[in-house]
Amino acid sequence: MSIRVRTIVIAGALLVAAGAHAQQSSTSKRPVREASPAPAANQPPSDSAIKQMMKDGRSGEAARLLEEHARRTPGNKAAKARVAEVYEAQGDLTAAKQAAREAATGDAPSPEALAVLGRVAAREGDWANAVVHWRSVINAKPNDAAAHLDYANALEHLGDAAGANNEYAIYRSLVGMAPIAREAESK
Repeated sequence: MSIRVRTIVIAGALLVAAGAHAQQSSTSKRPVREASPAPAANQPPSDSAIKQMMKDGRSGEAARLLEEHARRTPGNKAAKARVAEVYEAQGDLTAAKQAAREAATGDAPSPEALAVLGRVAAREGDWANAVVHWRSVINAKPNDAAAHLDYANALEHLGDAAGANNEYAIYRSLVGMAPIAREAESK
């Protein structure tokens, strides 16, 4: 894959991330709504409720609700992974890593938690660990296009151009994009 194509793919991903951050920053200036009712015992807060809280700038409340659910359901890796995702969205990478590590332990680690660990490692510039985490996500979810893209990016940062090109090709096929002709790659 040419440097230009990679740059376009990475720039597009960064623009999407920047747009989401800008939207979250602008929504945090809205007046605070009343707190959502707590979910019933052992029932997780709904994804739509958590997304709405995040959109409304109430990520702290979302994290609190998810932490409470995770405490009520020990061993629930999906709940801990959701906690990690909220902390990551808040920018609290230490808390995100801690929650994600709890969900990524044992025989059946949460792919979502592994993805959080991969993103956090990449944000910290730890590309070797990012590669390990993204490879684990792909092993658990082979058709996860975003995981292939992030894995390709991490491989590229480590200087593995051939591996990165292979992962970019897998990503393109998973999202329905035409493969890039070999002639175009060499230009």
